[in-house]
Amino acid sequence: MITVLIPALNEEKSIGKTVSAFRSVGRVIVCDNGSHDETATIARSSGASVIFEPLQGKGHAVMALLREVSGIVLLVDGDNAFHPDDAKKMISLINDGKAEVVIGKRMNINDHNTNHPLLRSFCVSVLQYVFRLKYHSSLTDFFSGYRMLSKNAVKTFKNNLTSKGFDIEIEMTILGLKKGLVHREVPVYVQPRFHDNQKSNIFNVGIPVICRLFRRF
Repeated sequence: MITVLIPALNEEKSIGKTVSAFRSVGRVIVCDNGSHDETATIARSSGASVIFEPLQGKGHAVMALLREVSGIVLLVDGDNAFHPDDAKKMISLINDGKAEVVIGKRMNINDHNTNHPLLRSFCVSVLQYVFRLKYHSSLTDFFSGYRMLSKNAVKTFKNNLTSKGFDIEIEMTILGLKKGLVHREVPVYVQPRFHDNQKSNIFNVGIPVICRLFRRF
């Protein structure tokens, strides 16, 4: 059975749609990371179990969610960016033993995050170059928030992650590679964000990712 894990902060306008869509994949757990709106209420009324993590930061929310499970999980953001149908491609790779971590490679990321697209594209290209050089990996979207983890990957990550913020995905990728977990990417397409501002940007993602890439693990 797959458990869908959704970290969320002030996503009352999108969390209901996200939960409703991903209930077709499996049981849904939402971690309300200190929201000041109705995120938790709407998530629960849409069919999700809700937990709370008072320490703010996506990393804290993801770690709280991982502590709740032991089987195969699908991590997905709460802003209705991703399609549940793409999870079918991911689970087949896990079930067939071809991967332990499957990352959704966002093919049209600029349709969802329109902030500084040229600067972001340049920064991502630089980070990808450094990542490939340092970790000898062909992965490209190593900070995607849409990923499926095998039972073994969940066990590996559960007690070994330290990231507090938006660098949680790059930490998972680096740790997974160092632990020998088999990674695969599948192409996914994101939906435009029609409300509120994107919480992640080239600064609160890029700077922690750079620090993570150049630190000793």
